[in-house]
Amino acid sequence: MISSVQIKTIAALGALIAPAPLAAQQLGGGGSPDVSIVRIVGALILCLVMALLAILYLKHRAGGRTPLFIRRLVQAEPLIDVREVRRLTVQHSISLIRFRDEEYLLLLTPGDGQVLSKEKVEPQASEGASS
Repeated sequence: MISSVQIKTIAALGALIAPAPLAAQQLGGGGSPDVSIVRIVGALILCLVMALLAILYLKHRAGGRTPLFIRRLVQAEPLIDVREVRRLTVQHSISLIRFRDEEYLLLLTPGDGQVLSKEKVEPQASEGASS
């Protein structure tokens, strides 16, 4: 059974909640906002374009991959080509890296990296061409 204290509590909460929609209508003027659908859709499109540009900028700034539709427009050769990486120990590795027309042999450690050798090589032919 419901006690009289519970009934009084429910009645008090109902009295607090009931006038909320009336107060909201008075605060807002009670009328429709009179904003055309064209302005709403235009603002939505503008916000979406700005969000897309912000995402592209942050990806570019962080060195991430550029989207496919932009990569197709640019089609640039990568400047750095990691040819091979071999792990010597858990924390040490040796890497063969090609940068433009030079190959570098690097020793990589947790706090340092050293260039072991640097050699000039012939410019790389396109991979699609075969002899």
